[in-house]
Amino acid sequence: MSDINNIDLNLLKSLQALLLECHVGRAAKRMHVTQSAMSHTLARLRDALQDPLFVRTSKGLSPTPRAVQLGQQLEPLMTELVRLFDPPRLDPSSILCRYRILSHDFIVQAYLAPQLNRIQRLAPNIVFELDTLGSEANDKLDQDQADLIIGAGLDARDRFMQQRLTQEPIDCVLAADHPALKQWHLESLLAYPHITLGLLAERNDPVSVASGGEARRRVGVITHNLQTQLPLLVDSSLIAFLPRSLAAIAERQYGLCSRPSPVTLAPLIIRALWHQRHQHDHSHRWIRQQLFEGFSEAADRG
Repeated sequence: MSDINNIDLNLLKSLQALLLECHVGRAAKRMHVTQSAMSHTLARLRDALQDPLFVRTSKGLSPTPRAVQLGQQLEPLMTELVRLFDPPRLDPSSILCRYRILSHDFIVQAYLAPQLNRIQRLAPNIVFELDTLGSEANDKLDQDQADLIIGAGLDARDRFMQQRLTQEPIDCVLAADHPALKQWHLESLLAYPHITLGLLAERNDPVSVASGGEARRRVGVITHNLQTQLPLLVDSSLIAFLPRSLAAIAERQYGLCSRPSPVTLAPLIIRALWHQRHQHDHSHRWIRQQLFEGFSEAADRG
């Protein structure tokens, strides 16, 4: 009995070509090698299988009984080998998992909610767990306590995969009858109190930095998520600087007014982070793709 460790399994494809063609030259052409190389391969096959495999006749090569037997066994074997390396076909309805997402509230409302609803129709056995994106997010991703982070201002660790999803302009949001709307310029905005996010240190406050630091804005309210700012703007003199998707929600749900910022502010870059341990997991990859499509569709609508 031949030792499989001494047999080059790459020879099987060449044997299959020889059995199909019964001609060294035509088998070489099928395998995209020279006739000399195919002759050398046939010699190796004969040595490995301890059988001449083919004998010459007036019509070319004729397979031996051993070669015929091998051909019958080889066809289903090669079919299975091809299937082995085919990418698995994923049936979303068969995915059974808890998928944990850390994100900002406005991202959930503007981008993720429609996709989550769609995913649950296709894959009803996925349980989504949503939590607020905080300072411990990277640790949770590292410790496999979260599957995906979607947010702005993210700092990715070396072992994290990442993808840029979209960018949003920053708009001003204020009450529909706010006096600043009558004279829309920076000095007018700085005359009224603003709402700011607690995550922003004063020295990195983009509005103060963009205004040259000569007249820092007066903060009236500090919140720890952006969504909380919307009801506080109703019937008040407060002004907020918010991502455009949240500004649209403010207009639609609270009757507020949004205007482009009179001072140039860098757009908000929204990215996704996930741990490399899940990079090639087919269920995780399918979920990510479905979620990310929501950002592309929103950009197309915009």
